[in-house]
Amino acid sequence: MRGVLVQLRKDAGLNQAALAARLRITQSQVSKYERGERVFDETRLRAWLSALGKSLAALDLSPPNQGHSGAHAGSGRA
Repeated sequence: MRGVLVQLRKDAGLNQAALAARLRITQSQVSKYERGERVFDETRLRAWLSALGKSLAALDLSPPNQGHSGAHAGSGRA
């Protein structure tokens, strides 16, 4: 998820300092969130996305293997 948030920030044309100003936190704090040294709670995540002009829908939180159930069905047949 962190990589997605970094990409959303970059896509918005913001550097860490500009995002920090929008969030009213320091650039160092933005860096720590992006590196995973700080953990997002729901409130912080929503604020972060709002500062980027995005909603939770901007994050693809579906399981990585969704839609692949049964992909190995029949793999043991001769």
